[in-house]
Amino acid sequence: MDSDEESVVSAKRMRHEEESDDPSEDSERLSIEEDDDEDEEEERRRRRKRRERYRDASDVRNLFNDEAEAVDDEEEEEESGDDEADLLGHEDVEAIQSAMASARDLEARTRMQEFTEQDADELERYFTERYEKSNFASRQLGEGYGMTASIQQQQNLPGIKDPHLWLVKCQIGEERTTAIALARKFLAFQCTSTPLQIKSIIAKDTLKGYLYIEAFKQTHVKQAIDGLKALARAQFDQKLVPVDEMVDVLRVVKESAQLKPKQWVRIKGGRYKNDLARVESVEDAQNIVWLKLVPRIDYERKRNRMFESEPVNGDPSLSANRKFNWKRPPAALFDPTKVSDRISTSGRYVVFEGNQYDSAGFLLKDFRINTVISEGIRPTLAELELFNQMPDGVELAAAAASVASKSSTAPKLGPNGEVLSGDYDFLPGDIVEVCDGELKNLRGTVTSTEPNGRIIVQPSHNDLKEPIPFNTHELRKYFEQGDHVRVINGRYRNETGLLLVYEPNICLVLPDSGMSEIRVAPRDLRLWQDRAGPTDPGNPGGVQLNEFVQIDAQNAGVVIQMDRESISILTCHGKVVNVKANTALRVVKFGGPRSVAPQALDHNSNTIKVDI
Repeated sequence: MDSDEESVVSAKRMRHEEESDDPSEDSERLSIEEDDDEDEEEERRRRRKRRERYRDASDVRNLFNDEAEAVDDEEEEEESGDDEADLLGHEDVEAIQSAMASARDLEARTRMQEFTEQDADELERYFTERYEKSNFASRQLGEGYGMTASIQQQQNLPGIKDPHLWLVKCQIGEERTTAIALARKFLAFQCTSTPLQIKSIIAKDTLKGYLYIEAFKQTHVKQAIDGLKALARAQFDQKLVPVDEMVDVLRVVKESAQLKPKQWVRIKGGRYKNDLARVESVEDAQNIVWLKLVPRIDYERKRNRMFESEPVNGDPSLSANRKFNWKRPPAALFDPTKVSDRISTSGRYVVFEGNQYDSAGFLLKDFRINTVISEGIRPTLAELELFNQMPDGVELAAAAASVASKSSTAPKLGPNGEVLSGDYDFLPGDIVEVCDGELKNLRGTVTSTEPNGRIIVQPSHNDLKEPIPFNTHELRKYFEQGDHVRVINGRYRNETGLLLVYEPNICLVLPDSGMSEIRVAPRDLRLWQDRAGPTDPGNPGGVQLNEFVQIDAQNAGVVIQMDRESISILTCHGKVVNVKANTALRVVKFGGPRSVAPQALDHNSNTIKVDI
């Protein structure tokens, strides 16, 4: 390009020499033209540098330009365009800009082609590198992003510009029906000239006798409830729910256990605080439960108000202080003979002071559901006996609690009435059941015990072949109905009998020596293969059931029944003789070296004997 410029300059000089005749003028003109050529050359160098600078700037642009970067580029181009306009002509500036635009388009197409030809791994690497710096702030300010989410949650809360909640009274038991009727009314008025302006209706199962209506104004609520019989009382009273309490209206709470008839409960407070009661019936709509409990009546209290207000020994302050000396009367069944002049009858109930009593003397009274405790109730054995209830199901757990209070060796009960297995005394051969841990309900046989207290159990499962060690609190004894067991501790120690009912907390056993069931904790039982009855340590003969004993020199017989007080013997004369349990009886053993086999004669005088 330099050689071309020199040729242009020489051509101009020759042309000027031909046109000019005066040598001085030619020299002056030539010097001026040389200065112009130098200026043009300098301008060309500046133009070349600017082109190179724009080319470098276009090379660093990537495919995905941000909007801010694009704006900056436009500003730079405008500034450069202004500079070029000052140094270059208008046509030169347009040519440069068009060339730069063509170069950018070509480069963009090239990069787009390269981008589409990349595989998934390369694309992932590209975006990872591109957004790594932008994600730095999010990693360092993670809590800030969580705070932003929390702020967004708070923005969803109701405000003063949102519809309000209005609490209106409703007929008790008709909450759901009224809400449905109000919704139908809303649909019926929707296409009329006066549609209802309410937004929603809320009927809560835990709130009896009230409805929530969502609306902007109180007049909208009055318009909606007008004409509904169940909401007649709400026409004159609509309470506005505060904005900060609107969220609590729809807050989900844990559903309390539903009361059922014959369920045991306790009273929270008042005269019958902590007293046991049995549910007779439940009125969910009225929020009332009808209970049967032992009354607390003070028969000695004066029931004439005139007498109660009289001063004591002329001192009126003593009568006023009587109410502060009130003591809760003891619990006892109602005795109508003590207040026979003040009672009346209502059907099959006796009425005294407004309360109803059944023929057995129990009080039948209405209580609100929220005034009773229904969870974790464990009646004691004395309370169950007072209610004339056989220990069955949940009552067995209560009987176990009573046994625990009467025997130092009785099991300890957990919060739900379960036996804490740590008190069990396990021996090899005991059938046990896992009551805690991952292997819960697994059964097996105790094979051995370790000095550290761990119990080795052989599982009764086809897939478990190896013995498994357990802690004592993870096991409890297991029995099946019909097992023959023996009592090893407690009040009925050494008694044997047939297991009638097994529960983890208590068992019912029919003794071999009687027909009265006994209640024993499972920890105090052990399988007993011998069908003989109990042996009394005080009995020197060690008599057992079905043994042949000699009463005296003339009488002998077989023991047919035993208890802790007496022994029944069927003699050889066909009579039943009762002797005291501490009577010394000689047990006749057959089969010894000197024993003679018993013999008898039939009607043909043939000898009958037992081979020994």
